[in-house]
Amino acid sequence: MITDIQKERTTDALSEFLPTHVHKYIKINLVVHRLIKIASCIIIVFGIVHISFAFPLHMNTDTLWFVGAGLAIIFSGLVNLIAIDRGGSKFSKWIALVTNSINCALFCFALLILKEPQVYVGIIIFLITTVAFIIELIRQPAIKGISV
Repeated sequence: MITDIQKERTTDALSEFLPTHVHKYIKINLVVHRLIKIASCIIIVFGIVHISFAFPLHMNTDTLWFVGAGLAIIFSGLVNLIAIDRGGSKFSKWIALVTNSINCALFCFALLILKEPQVYVGIIIFLITTVAFIIELIRQPAIKGISV
């Protein structure tokens, strides 16, 4: 498995052989992938913290919905990581985009009810990942055969 650092070294070594626009594409792609990875890890931690507020567990429907929402947040972060793993397929990136868009919309809806800081954090983090996946889907490889 090639890490981002190895990819950077490879792209720096290849920069003298590649056209400028291809080199810029690779750099932007690495930045977007890092942004998605960091945001996804934050989303997963956000979901874990969300679930931790449900303890001690009381057996009622409110707690069940609360834990379920935390699990949905965690799974959203995992979907993001899966979508960019080893380049990811266009389909998986579309699924991640839809997932992040729906979560952003749900956090916006929650803002009407809960005007709490965590709701604003949820809106911001899911908006960032939504925009990052839009950029990822819009940008096409400059040269066929280059996979980053």
